[in-house]
Amino acid sequence: PIPCVPWQSQASGQYGEGSAASGFATEDGVVTEKGLVAAELTAGDEIVAAELIYSGKINDLDAAQLAALASCFVYDDRNDELVKLKEKLKEPYTDLSIIARRIAEVQLDARIPIVVEDYIDKFNPGLMDITYS
Repeated sequence: PIPCVPWQSQASGQYGEGSAASGFATEDGVVTEKGLVAAELTAGDEIVAAELIYSGKINDLDAAQLAALASCFVYDDRNDELVKLKEKLKEPYTDLSIIARRIAEVQLDARIPIVVEDYIDKFNPGLMDITYS
């Protein structure tokens, strides 16, 4: 059996409108390879992580940059201080933010209640520099 994916209702087995728009399922509700990868990810936001993987945006990152980017998925300390990132981390974090915005907008289009800026802000770069060091 196909595992329940984050955008699938466990009760009905139905996929949300955003799943096809994001490439996680076909228009007919068949889970794609990208959807299966998202279903297997268990930390942070699975949909954004799968988008990062399949976008190719992380292909050229070194191990330290990948670890720093991954820290954005698990660090949830809310601090209003502006984080100044090392130059090698600015582009990966910008890519993450763009993908998170796109995912949030797809959810809005599918009538899933979400505050786009709050969704983007949950990917906190506060540990990126420390993780990269």
